[in-house]
Amino acid sequence: MPVSKILSDSLTAGVGGKTLQMIRAAAAARVAGSVTAYTLIDTGVTASITPSSSSSRILILSQINMNAATATYHFSLIKRSIGGGTEAAVTGANQYGNTFIYKAGGEWLTMSTMVIDEPATTSAVAYKIYWTTHNNTTYNIGYNASGGGDNGNSLILIELGP
Repeated sequence: MPVSKILSDSLTAGVGGKTLQMIRAAAAARVAGSVTAYTLIDTGVTASITPSSSSSRILILSQINMNAATATYHFSLIKRSIGGGTEAAVTGANQYGNTFIYKAGGEWLTMSTMVIDEPATTSAVAYKIYWTTHNNTTYNIGYNASGGGDNGNSLILIELGP
C-alpha cells in the first residue's frame, strides 16, 4: 500500500505515540582524576525534564567520551531523581549499569546508551550520567578522541506520549 494511502483514522487503536518535548544537557566541564574500582564517578552531565503525563516514557540518549590509563571494563549508569528525591538507576539498568565496554589502557572511547525510562510522574525528573571501571585507574572524561578542545559528552531526553 502506498504511504500516501495510509490515513491516521484508519489505523487501529494504540498505533502511534507522540514526541512531546526534547531536552538537551548543556556541556559539562571535563573531569579527570583517579577511580577506585566500582566507585561511581559523577560525569557532571545532567538534564531535567518534566513529563506532561504520568504515562509518558522518556527516551534517554547519552554519550560520554573518555580514556583510562589501565586496560579495564568501563561502565556507565544513568540515574534519575524525581522531584528532588533520592537518586535511583533508570529502568533497564543492572548491577553494572546501562552500558559497558572493554578497552586497553590509554585508548579513547565513546560510551553511548539508549534506554527508555518509565518514571510514572508529572514531577521534574533529573537524569545524571555516572561512570566507573573494573580496575583502579586514572581517567579523563569529556575530551574528544584526540584529547582536544571539544567536549563530546551529551544527554538528550525525549518525552514520548501515549
